[in-house]
Amino acid sequence: MRTWWVWTILLVCWGAPLWADVAGFVKARQSLKATPVGGVSDLQQNVHLYRGKVVELTATVKGVSRVGDAQVVVLQSLDGASVCPRTSQLLQEQLGAQLRVLLRVGEGNFVGLSDAELIHAVHEADIALWEAQQRRKQEAPKPPQRAARALTSRFNTPVRTSQGAVITFEQWHSAVYDAYARAISRFNPRLKPQQIEVITNSILAFSWYYRVDPRLVVAMVLAESGFRPDAVSRAGAMGLGQLMPRTARGLGVSNPFDPVQNLAGSIRLLHGHLNTYSGGRAYREGTVSWNDIILAMAAYNAGSGAVRKYGGVPPYRETQTYVRRVIQLYKQLCGMK
Repeated sequence: MRTWWVWTILLVCWGAPLWADVAGFVKARQSLKATPVGGVSDLQQNVHLYRGKVVELTATVKGVSRVGDAQVVVLQSLDGASVCPRTSQLLQEQLGAQLRVLLRVGEGNFVGLSDAELIHAVHEADIALWEAQQRRKQEAPKPPQRAARALTSRFNTPVRTSQGAVITFEQWHSAVYDAYARAISRFNPRLKPQQIEVITNSILAFSWYYRVDPRLVVAMVLAESGFRPDAVSRAGAMGLGQLMPRTARGLGVSNPFDPVQNLAGSIRLLHGHLNTYSGGRAYREGTVSWNDIILAMAAYNAGSGAVRKYGGVPPYRETQTYVRRVIQLYKQLCGMK
């Protein structure tokens, strides 16, 4: 028992050096308003710019020594230059470690860098991983929230259902969300819960915005990709709605594999076709005929030019099969034979 306590004490002492954890380091550099610098050479050449400030750089511990009561650490930055800041904490076990450090540049520096203090450090691999995670979070698209915040005035305007009831987007969203989420999870059981939520919210939000029946959108996506966000066709169509690269760019979709962007573009494209073949009713009233839907799906698959050329569904086997499948799925989702 006594031996166990001795080793515990030794481990605590050896494992509790200057290093802050990543959270502590980030908090310190924010509170101290640390300025990133490329290396020690930059500090030495422009020391007049940094006097009295805290700087941040990456360096390797090359040595540790004592000067009087103070400990001095030899740090070599990536540019090969070295600096010897003071520190009050032990660093003997950290020789050779690559660190992200915070240095306070003393007011006494006028030529070169002779007065510096090491005040915080963290292992470079740890802070680099944390920073990469933060960048991914910032770059990630923000999915629609379940609360369904209004995007434009159209979300704030109640609509009248075919039964004559007046309903808001929030009321409708709350009433149908679970049913759509369950259906989408069955269509692709490999989807994670967060993916199901994002896809469901996107279909409901953009369908309401563009006044498209979300059941038609579900039928279209099921026929296009089977609800696989990473689907790619032999022709190069991408994502849930199978957008071609040129079409995606024209719709403002920068990442076709992002479900939110893809569905926004796909539903907008579908709405445009429905509006064209319904003579504007799709936008004004949200109503379309079966013929409007058939022509819109044909245009979605083969292009509006092909529909115009042949005066209806083009005589392409792929397009005819696709239209039949979407219509069949749509009727099933509507409870029709």
